[in-house]
Amino acid sequence: MKYIHKVDMEEIKGEIEISLLPWKERMSKAKEIVYKIVDGNYVDRHEIEQGEATIDLAISRVTSVNLKANDIEIKSIDELMFYMEGSIIVNEISRIVLNGLSLGKK
Repeated sequence: MKYIHKVDMEEIKGEIEISLLPWKERMSKAKEIVYKIVDGNYVDRHEIEQGEATIDLAISRVTSVNLKANDIEIKSIDELMFYMEGSIIVNEISRIVLNGLSLGKK
């Protein structure tokens, strides 16, 4: 399922298209983020590893970026990640990728 994430921060506006995962794949990815296999056993990942894996997953699900910040056009997730606000936006996307969408009002 494709989802258009609207970005409307003070100076950054536009859209990011995300390819969402079905619930079963989301659960599998969540397990991969939290645990790793060491000597055939599941072991908790360090918090930093979990953060990296979460961001990697979110970035991998982005299919297009169309943002504008002042006079700067941002057309890729790699470009976005150069900016402090990029981390904030990717964290928002991470929650959507892992939790799915809400049917309620936002």
